[in-house]
Amino acid sequence: MRVGISIGTTFDPADSTRAPRSVLAQADAAVRAGLDSLTVGDRHSLAPNAYLQNVPLIGRILGVWDQRPVGCLFLVPLWHPVLMAEQIGTLAAIAAAPFIRRGDVCLYAPVLVAAEVVRDESPPARRVGGRLAARRRRAPLDWDA
Repeated sequence: MRVGISIGTTFDPADSTRAPRSVLAQADAAVRAGLDSLTVGDRHSLAPNAYLQNVPLIGRILGVWDQRPVGCLFLVPLWHPVLMAEQIGTLAAIAAAPFIRRGDVCLYAPVLVAAEVVRDESPPARRVGGRLAARRRRAPLDWDA
């Protein structure tokens, strides 16, 4: 069995100086424990909480992580495709092992509205979810395409 960790990046704004150290301490513990993989989540618009960006965190973690898979979750609608591809390509080039790119469509309505991915009209999460459900019936989503 392989065991990895996905490190959370959400924190209380009062802990803004301790939050990065906490994430790095968890990564260090994962190194010492010999875990098989490490990923960092993606968060946007989580008031009143704050969050750390996943790309800079993984860049920093790559300094101590060795030849084991490492990666990031990307909430796909909230990233411009070219920027996301550039970030993933750069991190994958730096990584000494396979880079894990996890993607999610993020159907949480307030986040989508805050990012202006959908307009604030009748339940946006249901509308977006309905389109995705219809697409899934025709063909499975292929994140690697």
